[in-house]
Amino acid sequence: MARKKKAVRSTAKLTTLDDFLAEEGKRDEFEDIAVKEVLAWQIEQAMKEKNISRNNLAQRMKTQRPAFALCASARQPSLVPLRLI
Repeated sequence: MARKKKAVRSTAKLTTLDDFLAEEGKRDEFEDIAVKEVLAWQIEQAMKEKNISRNNLAQRMKTQRPAFALCASARQPSLVPLRLI
């Protein structure tokens, strides 16, 4: 069975992901999502490190757990940076 030769791609036409997303008008949207995911991950890591539950953190922040869960979730478009631990 004969192997197909791979097409040689020109690196001159390649762009960065940032360039591609900017051209598509999606860079800011993806950047916002990435920041939210990092913040949510950092909150989770700090909670684990300090052995703090979501309920306890919500109480410290003087809010209810469901409200905290919505704000701390990376998947929520309305993530608002909160005063952390």
